[in-house]
Amino acid sequence: MTEKLEKTYSDMLFGSIAIERGFLAPAQLKRCLAIQADCAQKGRHLQLGEILRRKGFLDAQQLDSVTKLQRRLEEGDTDIIFGKIAVASELVSVEAIEETLIEQRSLTDTVPIGELLVKANLMTEQQRDAVLEAQKRIRRDVSLQELEEKTVRAKGRFGPYRLEREISRGGMGIIYKAVHLNLGRVVAVKTLSPEFSERPELIKRFRVEAQALAKLTHPNIVQVYNVGRIEGTYFLEMEYIEGVDILDFVEKNGPLPKEKALEILSQVAEALSRAWEKGIVHRDVKPENILLSSAGEVKLADFGIVKLAGGEGQQRGNTQVGEVVGSPYYIAPEQAKNAKDIDFRVDVYSLGATFFRLVTGRLVFEGNSSMEVIAKHLHKPMPKLEELPVQLEPAVYQVIQYMMQKNPANRPESWDEVKQLFADLATPEGCPNCDSPMKADDIICIECGFNRKIGVQLMTTIGRKTPVVTRSGRSKKKPGKSHGSKRKAGGAKKRVAKKATQEKTGETTGQKTTGSKKTMGARKSSRRRRRRRH
Repeated sequence: MTEKLEKTYSDMLFGSIAIERGFLAPAQLKRCLAIQADCAQKGRHLQLGEILRRKGFLDAQQLDSVTKLQRRLEEGDTDIIFGKIAVASELVSVEAIEETLIEQRSLTDTVPIGELLVKANLMTEQQRDAVLEAQKRIRRDVSLQELEEKTVRAKGRFGPYRLEREISRGGMGIIYKAVHLNLGRVVAVKTLSPEFSERPELIKRFRVEAQALAKLTHPNIVQVYNVGRIEGTYFLEMEYIEGVDILDFVEKNGPLPKEKALEILSQVAEALSRAWEKGIVHRDVKPENILLSSAGEVKLADFGIVKLAGGEGQQRGNTQVGEVVGSPYYIAPEQAKNAKDIDFRVDVYSLGATFFRLVTGRLVFEGNSSMEVIAKHLHKPMPKLEELPVQLEPAVYQVIQYMMQKNPANRPESWDEVKQLFADLATPEGCPNCDSPMKADDIICIECGFNRKIGVQLMTTIGRKTPVVTRSGRSKKKPGKSHGSKRKAGGAKKRVAKKATQEKTGETTGQKTTGSKKTMGARKSSRRRRRRRH
């Protein structure tokens, strides 16, 4: 084996141990290896550990600990070499190798370390065979790419978790369906991207917020079980939900009926209300983060991570706006500006945009880039009711419009108000003008003529006179004649005309008409009543 190959393996083993112990991040190791390569081209040969110490990535105590363990691993027999390759390949941890070697020495019969690792479920048979094949060919030049990908992506193991499959990935990291081997529990594990390990202020906030989220329990919130760091990667262990997100459901089935959308969003509002009681703002409310379990439960996911990315004091230039503050399609204007004093009302705005998506099947604003969409959230008004591709009740549109006001001061003042708005929409409503009962599909009130679709009273009355409420709270008739009075007036005119005709006919024949006799009789009766009163 050449000296260069030996040195490459030694550096990889050193870096692997440092990462395994949680002293170092893969990105930090990559940077120092690049510095080492540049120095070598200039004729300067520096030890990797020395570069890590100068950069401040390792202190003297950590450097000494890693160096001693590296020497112990390099001074062994075939099993030690097996362990070297397994550790450098990120198949098992250094601690696992050490514990297995101790167990091996306590056995009466000699059992290869590979067999013991397989028996302890620390390694699969395929992984053992791969290490043995590499050992035969003495392939010790482990690539940096393998080191960066680590067990999480390439080997199906991540600390105490067996990773079953990848659920989703984004700029913040990757979410896996996993099994906690010690507990036998199916969980979701979210690993953070390596670049976050290089920003101590974000990691500190991440830990604090994740611990707060672990204490946040609510039936409509995905529970956080654990937070920590394994092999240099920060992670969250969360409740695993078997089901689909709302966006998938809408894309497959079309826009939701108002009643179904309100049933879901009312539960999301309850979850967000509970979070705000603990001082937590979600900052990334969107259909993709609302899960429908196979049991019909509604769960809000992805708490805390976005708050970390959009943390106070972060400079806008460090990350693209769309990545810093959440999804551009549902983002509140003040959140897009990276405002430091944002509160629960950014979630109200995003929930309003989510409501719009569920009942119309389309986004509020679209564009060719994230920046274009964000600019529309900042400056462009919502599409008008008549411009929508589906028929939407004016009351639903008005609630969405209220929740998505550009100025947060003009939005609902509390989550209780939002929940009441949803409850009012879900309750069969009366006429907005006169409170008369109306069916859900009625457009025009038969009592007062109010058109609920366009929000205008087209007629003063249809079936009865519309009451006008006075300051005293009593109702009085509107001024002017009603349709009924007009009908009476028309009938009176006909009777007068008929009477004139009868009188005219009587004059020509020289006889008094019946109408005239009745009129004279009525006058005499009236005189007699007046006399009695006097």
